[in-house]
Amino acid sequence: PSVRDRAWFYLAKIRYQRGFNAQAETALARIGGSLPSVLAEERGLLHAQLLMARGDFAGAAGVLSPLATNTKRASPFARFNLGVALVKSGDAARGSALLDEIGRAPASNEEQRSLRDRANLALGVAALQDQRPDDARRLLERVRINSLHANKALLGFGWAAAAQKQP
Repeated sequence: PSVRDRAWFYLAKIRYQRGFNAQAETALARIGGSLPSVLAEERGLLHAQLLMARGDFAGAAGVLSPLATNTKRASPFARFNLGVALVKSGDAARGSALLDEIGRAPASNEEQRSLRDRANLALGVAALQDQRPDDARRLLERVRINSLHANKALLGFGWAAAAQKQP
């Protein structure tokens, strides 16, 4: 059973990566309960990503909440995805607070720095959509100029400056 469950997990993961979300959900549903703890956490993240792809942000928040609040070793990706799911499900205050916490957190490696940039970009874009250009500029300034998200952040910064009549 443990080998079978790992095989179904990896099939679900590959199917998700290739964009076959329905088949990924089917494979994920065939997993029993005998995954190692590391894969069990990944399974929860994958399940939440599939729910978000379907537009079920409240369901994704329900799946991610235990993963993101595990004080022993909460995954930064689970926390980020929980923040996004909360914002998109209507709990903007809690989701934004979580993303802001990620956006201010110290980062010891490139993966964490990139996630921090992504959180700040998401917050900045949300502020632009809410017609808050001052907040958007402040949040987008946190994105590193040499990150993968710099172009989008600079574009958003320009839109915020234009909205403030400061091109």
